[in-house]
This record gives sequence, C-alpha cells and structure tokens, in this order.
Amino acid sequence: MSPKRSSPSGSSAARRSRSSTKGTASEPEAAEVARDRRWAKVSGSANIHASYYMMTQNPLNAYTYVIMCGVPFDAGGPHGKVRCDGRKKCLYGKLAADHPEQPWKVTRAGKWRFFDSCTHCDLRNPDAFEASTFNDHEGYGVIEMFKNLFLDFEAAAGNYKEQIDDGNLADATFQLLSRMLMSTLAHLEREGLLAKDSEILNLGTVMGLFMMVASDMRDNDLLESSKAEALGPAKDKKSWVPSAFDNQILAYARKYDIALAGPANMAKYIAEAKANVDLPVPASNTGPAADPFSFAKALKAYKTLGNPAAFILQMRRAEKCKSKIGGDVSDFTSWKSAERAKVAFRKKDPLGREEIAAVARGDIMSIR
Repeated sequence: MSPKRSSPSGSSAARRSRSSTKGTASEPEAAEVARDRRWAKVSGSANIHASYYMMTQNPLNAYTYVIMCGVPFDAGGPHGKVRCDGRKKCLYGKLAADHPEQPWKVTRAGKWRFFDSCTHCDLRNPDAFEASTFNDHEGYGVIEMFKNLFLDFEAAAGNYKEQIDDGNLADATFQLLSRMLMSTLAHLEREGLLAKDSEILNLGTVMGLFMMVASDMRDNDLLESSKAEALGPAKDKKSWVPSAFDNQILAYARKYDIALAGPANMAKYIAEAKANVDLPVPASNTGPAADPFSFAKALKAYKTLGNPAAFILQMRRAEKCKSKIGGDVSDFTSWKSAERAKVAFRKKDPLGREEIAAVARGDIMSIR
C-alpha cells in the first residue's frame, strides 16, 4: 500500500500512481476543499473525496469525454473493439469527439469516480491491512461506499453531470441505486438530453450496463420483486416496479431511439426486459423539484436503516455508535493506530509512520 499520488493535471491518462510498498507524495491542495462532516479527522476516504472535488473544479476538463481501452471490469465478453497495444497506437485517453467510432468512452470525472470507488473499497478490506475484524467487514465496506455515492448524488441535485451478507440491506442498496439511475434519466429528459445524438456520448452504454446489472443482481437473489408504485403524481395514473427498472431503461431507449450498447450479451438483456411500460408524464416531470422515481423519499427511508457495520465496528472500538449512512467507519485509515494494531494479525499497526503522516496531510493511499 502506498500514499503516493500523481499530479492532478487532468491531461494524463492515469490519475494516480500505485505501488505495494511505502511511498510518499504531496497534494495538500486536496485538504483545502471543504471537509464533509461524514469523515473522521484523519481519513483516506476524506482525502479521496476532497481530491475528486478539487479535480472537478475545471468542468471543461473534468466532463470532457475520452476513450477507454475497453472496460475495467467483466462486461460479459469481449470489451469492445478497442485493442490495447501498450499505448503504441492505443487511443486510451484520447478525445472521444475525435474518435466517434470507438465504443468505450467516459468523462474524465466518470473515470476518476470509478477508480476512486475501487480505492474506497480497498481501504475497507481487512485482507489489505492483514487484519481480522468480522466476516462481513469488506461487504459492509462496499455498501458504505455506495451510501457515500448516494449522499454525493443527493448533494449534486440539479447537476446531471455528477448524478450517475445482509441480504435486506444489500437489496435495499441496489433498489436505491436503481432509483438513482432512473432519476438521472428523468433529469436528462427534462433537459432535453435523452436523444439518439445526445451530448452524453456514452448514454447508450451506461443504460446498457445498468440493464446488465439489473439482470445479474436478480440472478444473485438481489433486486427481489417489489410492489408496483406510483410513477410521478397520482393524477397521472402511472406506475413502475423498482426491482424491474431495466423495463423503464428499455422504454426510454425505444422512446428516444437510443442504441443500447456495452455488454456482449446486450441482446439477452433487451429480450429479458419489457418496453411496454409507463414512463413519467413530461408535463409532470418539470422543474428542479420533480422526482417521478421518488429517489428523495426512498433515500429518506433508507437513512432510517442506519449503519449496521458502524454499530458493530463502534462496539469493537468501544465508541458510541453513530447511526448514519455513509462515512468512513469501515475505512482502516480512519482508525487510530492502536485500533488497527488490536485487529492486525501481528498485533502491530500495519501502517508505518510515513504512511500515517501522508494520510494526515491529505495524500491518497492506493493499494495494489
């Protein structure tokens, strides 16, 4: 693990360096971003969060679309037509506007957000810190990462460029994730950005990937069948089933002639969904307060579930439980040295003085 961090120029293909041993770096500017109350005084999660918002202060750079060399995860088959040759002729990082034929494209901010989310998960993995807490620490840590995304989405209301083992909690998390996507699509519809030639260059790909997610989650006993609920005001007499949100994705794609792309099995996911379903009534989906898919209401209810992982970890650390969502209670870098040592296999803090000091000054800790 290492608190190394590359320069945030935004023009380089890689935003951060990674190594498996100790290292140093300095990016004090990240600490100047207003600190969110959800973070501990010293926290790798807080540093990642602050760095992201510092990097996106230049919207023109942050929200420009660039080419990706395939996708950094399993999309069910070949990762598009982009073949990497070690960057001799690879188009990775090149402007998507100059290469419209390439299938995988993403804003720089979207790329940063993805890799930041991976790093958040790494900081919540006991194995990475040679420690043992409880069986579901890593799983709850991933959910904590999602909860922070929900809070960021809530805070970014009105900015569409920023909005995209406990079975019950996991299901509730993915149900809320589906509402977050559908709320974003409804917002894009209000802005006139749901179109075949939308300025959102990867719109069809993102929609296609979420259809894959919906199918995969149901295959893993998540997104269990939920009841139909109102879609928009009651007077519209429209409804939808949150656990089958891929139906609405397909309906939006058909309505606006958007080509769904991404997963190799896209035809399978399209066949599984139904396009003959309700969508928000345009006249009711107007104004900043419009929320036809009830994300705000669902988030309010979700917050009442509290943070089971926080409760367990706070008990182990003999501290008062703070019942809230998000934060960094699962992040080992937010723990005190004695707390990490207590659960470490060698009963010694897995972080050295240099690493602790680096996190304290605002550097990003990467784990490879």
